[in-house]
Amino acid sequence: MDYIDVHEKFIGRASFALRVTGSSLEPIYSDGDLLLVERTEYLSHNDLGVFSIDGECRVRRYYKKDGRRQLLPLNADIPTIPMRSDIKCLGRVLGRA
Repeated sequence: MDYIDVHEKFIGRASFALRVTGSSLEPIYSDGDLLLVERTEYLSHNDLGVFSIDGECRVRRYYKKDGRRQLLPLNADIPTIPMRSDIKCLGRVLGRA
């Protein structure tokens, strides 16, 4: 079993950790970073969330404007995903472990 140090401001809030793979979260988070996630189905505008999309887990910024909801990558080279009814929110990213 692996253990990680968790910053005290996340203790009691983080439900699980998720390792970043790929470049969609650059320049803020990099491939290999470990993110701490609070389990919730509800996000506010601009929250960074974890979503189940087409059977894969993805981290995107929840963006709501003019009644339209979208999931934005942090990396501008990655396409935006329109929010659909089959996309499920799994949690809110609290920060890096």
